[in-house]
Amino acid sequence: KSSSMSEVKTYYANFTNNMRVPNNGYCISGLEINEKDASKLLKYSNNHSDKKPILLIHGYQPNNNMASDDYWLKTAELLTNADYTVYEFRWRTNARFSDVADDLAKAIEIITQETRRTVTLIAHSFGGLLSRTYLQNYATTMPYNNNVQSLITIGTPNSGIFDSDYSTSNGNYSRYFPEGQDSGLHEGCNQLSCHEAGEPTEDGLSDTEIQYYGISTSTGELVYNLSQMTSGHQMPVDTLVLIGLTIGNIPYTVGNIIFEKGDALISYKGQRFLPDSATINNPTTGDIAKTLPGGKKYYEYVLGYPDLDLTSAVPGRFIFNFTLLQGYRHSSSYWGNATHGFRGTWNEAAIANENHHGYKQFLTWLTRNPTNIAPVLYQNANFKFK
Repeated sequence: KSSSMSEVKTYYANFTNNMRVPNNGYCISGLEINEKDASKLLKYSNNHSDKKPILLIHGYQPNNNMASDDYWLKTAELLTNADYTVYEFRWRTNARFSDVADDLAKAIEIITQETRRTVTLIAHSFGGLLSRTYLQNYATTMPYNNNVQSLITIGTPNSGIFDSDYSTSNGNYSRYFPEGQDSGLHEGCNQLSCHEAGEPTEDGLSDTEIQYYGISTSTGELVYNLSQMTSGHQMPVDTLVLIGLTIGNIPYTVGNIIFEKGDALISYKGQRFLPDSATINNPTTGDIAKTLPGGKKYYEYVLGYPDLDLTSAVPGRFIFNFTLLQGYRHSSSYWGNATHGFRGTWNEAAIANENHHGYKQFLTWLTRNPTNIAPVLYQNANFKFK
C-alpha cells in the first residue's frame, strides 16, 4: 500500500525553468536557479533486508512532478507478500537521463549495501530508458557497478517516441527508428527527457539553452546510443520486455476483436527492444530468447495474451470469437485514440491483483533469474544505508 512506502534517501539538484541543470551546467544571465529534491528512494515498510531486492522505477510525469503514491497501486504489497524486498525510485523526468542515472546508481548502491544482493529493476515507460542509461554506462559520473541482476521493462519506448518513421546516422553508424507514438499527447511534452527519447521540446530550445543543458541538437540521441550497444555500452544483464497493446471491437460483430496500434501512448513498434526488430513481420516470440551484442539475452511478450500465438498479437490483426481477451494500456491517464474503442483494458503498471498478466510475468521471471550476492560494493561512505 502506498502509505507503507517510507523515504530512505532524497537527492537534490538545481532546476531552472523546471528543467534540471546538468552537473556541469554553467550560469546563463537572467536565469533563476533553485535547488529542489530531484529524486527519492523509498522502501516498503514491511520488508526485511534478508529478502531478495526489487526496485520499481516509474516513467514520464508531467509538470515536473514525481509519480504519485498510487502509480504502482498494489505492486509493492503483492511482491512483498511473494517474499521480495521492494524499493521504489521516484524522479523528476524533466532532466537528462544521464544525470538522473547518477541518482539511480546511488539508490541501487544503497540497496546492495543493505541487502548484500544484486537488484532486479522493474521499470515502466521512461523508467526503462533510465535503467538502460545506467546499465549501459551512459550515466554522467557513475559507471555500472555489476549490482543489477536483471531488468524488466513495461511499456518502455525502447525504440523511441519519434513522430514518424525516422532514419539517422552518426559517423560509421546508421539506424532506422519506427514511429513510436500512439497518442498526440507527446506534442505537449516540453521536457529534456522527451527530447532525448525522440520528441522535440514543445517550445524549442535556443542554441545557448541546448549548450547549457548539454543535450544534442538532434532529438532521440539517447535511444540512438542505447540501440547501438557499442563496446563499453552493451547490456550487462538479461531483459524481459513487456509490451502493452490495447484492443478494440470489430464493428457489427460479437466477440471479435482487433489489436490497436499500441498502448494508447507508445506504439507497439516503439516498445520493441531494438528498432531493427520493430516491424509487424518480425513479431514478439515470448520464451524464445534473442541474443544481444555481448551475449546477454532479451525476451519480448505482449501483455495479456499468454495463450495466443504471439505472431497474431500485433497491430491490425483480428481474432475471432475471443470474448475474454483484455488489452493493456499505458496508464489510466492515457486513453489515446483507438479506432475501434477499448474493451476491458488493464493498466500496465498499476497492478491491483494477482490476475494482472504483468505481475504473473514478474514472478515467472524472478524465479528464473534469482538475485545473487552482490559481487562488488562501492566504498563511498556518503552512500551507505543509514
